[in-house]
Amino acid sequence: MYKLMAIDFDGTLLFTDDIVSDSFRYMFSYYNFPPVSDERIRQTFGGLMIDEITTLKNEYNIKANPEEMLAVYRSYHGDHFEEKIRLFD
Repeated sequence: MYKLMAIDFDGTLLFTDDIVSDSFRYMFSYYNFPPVSDERIRQTFGGLMIDEITTLKNEYNIKANPEEMLAVYRSYHGDHFEEKIRLFD
């Protein structure tokens, strides 16, 4: 008998690319990041969010705290999650 069932939610049951991309774009705008391509944002998918944000911060030489940046990302993500996700067809 199994006591635990794990399900990969993002990108498996639900299409979440739009909310992730939009959350990154909001965070970039909030911190006055230079524009970042969709392809570069997609390269962050699957990694730990704090690690990906730290990498982008360093890559673009942004003087901001990654933890605060993550809080901005999560705030937007949480506020817009339901309107930006959909089931896979």
